Amino acid sequence: MASKSPVRILTIKTNPSGFQKKPLIIVVGKAVSKKAVERNLVKRRISSLVRPLLKKAPLGVTIIAHKGAAEASFDALRAEIRSKLG
Repeated sequence: MASKSPVRILTIKTNPSGFQKKPLIIVVGKAVSKKAVERNLVKRRISSLVRPLLKKAPLGVTIIAHKGAAEASFDALRAEIRSKLG
């Protein structure tokens, strides 16, 4: 049996602060959830996890949420963000 590869929940791109006007951009499309309430919940969760990390390093960060992000727990989102942003 072949094991499944881990599902990508987030794509995180960092930019030098001079190239991005806003310090944090979060993209949660309708592929994540058709309900705006659920998409906004994902945005709020990601925002609350990333803001303390942005104070440490002045980077512009763009985060794109994928299909599994709406079902992912807060701890799963935290683990993925910390593994990529430190």
